Amino acid sequence: FSVCRYGYGAGELNPSEHSNVLRVMELERKNSALESDEIMVIEANIDDMSPQFFEYIFDRLLQAGAYDVFIENVVMKKSRPGFLLKVLSNGENSDKISHLILTETTSLGVRFYPASRLKLSRKIENLNFRGRKVRVKLAQLPGGGLKVTPEYEDCKALAKESNLSISKIYDEIKRKAEIKWCSRD
Repeated sequence: FSVCRYGYGAGELNPSEHSNVLRVMELERKNSALESDEIMVIEANIDDMSPQFFEYIFDRLLQAGAYDVFIENVVMKKSRPGFLLKVLSNGENSDKISHLILTETTSLGVRFYPASRLKLSRKIENLNFRGRKVRVKLAQLPGGGLKVTPEYEDCKALAKESNLSISKIYDEIKRKAEIKWCSRD
């Protein structure tokens, strides 16, 4: 970070054990490989629903515009095991996502709050692999270099077609992508 501007202020009280002064700084991020944005975190406690339903609910939430959906195991009141469903989204989708959570799960309420997020700058590229185009995510690392991540759905489809393990497909695509994009100087 670099300091853009700063300011000082002093309160009217004069306590003997510490100073009554405040310093505030506005910082600017120097690294262009990192991006930041504001997201909405929407969450709900669930303790009386079959975990089998989560796959369907995850799909519905992602189709509704969620950036990410995940659950955490938690212990609820009266020591009951439960889940904390968390959804990351933009603020515009929070009503739609909240409605889905309340209608598709057994939860009786949702919480939401804004959060700041820092992420790597990235893009999707296509790679020819075994006669097929597959998507590869390329993320710019701070200080240079790329992080290469093959698209899961493309790996899954290729694994089904080829009868090879998904891990073998993933590793081969990643290796080929690293040769293509990471060996450039």
